[in-house]
Amino acid sequence: MLLSCFCCEKIRRPFFQGQIWGLYPGMAIRNTQFRRGTRDNATLGVYVILLALGLSLVGCGPLSGSRKLAAAQTRSSLSFDPKALSKLVVFAQGTRDLRLPESSARVIEDEFILMLLDKGYSVASRTDAESILREMKFQHSGLTDQDAAQVGRLLNVPAVLIVTVTHLKTERRGGSNYVYYVTNAAMGARLLSVQSGEIFWFGKHSDDYMRRDNVDVQPLMDLARTIGTAFPTRSP
Repeated sequence: MLLSCFCCEKIRRPFFQGQIWGLYPGMAIRNTQFRRGTRDNATLGVYVILLALGLSLVGCGPLSGSRKLAAAQTRSSLSFDPKALSKLVVFAQGTRDLRLPESSARVIEDEFILMLLDKGYSVASRTDAESILREMKFQHSGLTDQDAAQVGRLLNVPAVLIVTVTHLKTERRGGSNYVYYVTNAAMGARLLSVQSGEIFWFGKHSDDYMRRDNVDVQPLMDLARTIGTAFPTRSP
């Protein structure tokens, strides 16, 4: 736990005139001047290397926003049989209070499509799905389960995977010397039978992300990968 203190607060040592300070999960060093005769530069190098190694072991990596995530929470219906689902279609959307940009929806759909293909599923063309959405004057932000099931029947798929970003908020933190952004994001996905309207499978996940840039795409990609990884594999 001592190493965590290095990450979270300013610290002082007798052999420094200045300060060493850390900012989770990135670390910067400023005003590091030694009192001559008490420590040499070689010793400073050892302390910095050991501190950096310790931070990496406790998870204090660069502010990248891409890191190992906990598993998603999932539930499956007793009637859910992945082998019976020959083809799926994926829709990503926001909520009534959270409008998701089209570019972000495409990124999420792409992540799920990659996961589904790797797990043995066939996926309907996005072009075909969007064509039907335009004809029926549906929008991603207002797609209900009933609407999605209707689109799925027109695409001749047995089930529709509806992915919803339920929360997305970014805050700017730091000071004049170091600025970073913290995003709290939440996402849910439900697999809906187009015939009965039953929810075959449901998964959700939320997390906080620290980044140096104010771009929300990376957290959404990480959430999509986490939930997609938990989706059941379809046996041949």
